[in-house]
Amino acid sequence: MKSTPDNASSTPDFSGLSTAEMMSVISNLQAQLAAKEDALQNQQVQLKQHDETLQRRDNYIAILEEPVSYTHLTLPTSDLV
Repeated sequence: MKSTPDNASSTPDFSGLSTAEMMSVISNLQAQLAAKEDALQNQQVQLKQHDETLQRRDNYIAILEEPVSYTHLTLPTSDLV
């Protein structure tokens, strides 16, 4: 027989709360959600900045490698004689 995982959250019983208590619970949950959304948005901004940095680095490397690839195409001057 399978049991529920230990980390499974149990749903609290809100049926005995007054309207004011329920509003407080909802307000706290909304604040927690807003904080998590802000943290997620900050992480997305950081990831985008990191991605842009990597893209600039890749472009710079490509520019540096370009002359190296041309050296393979040119003949040494001693072969022209």
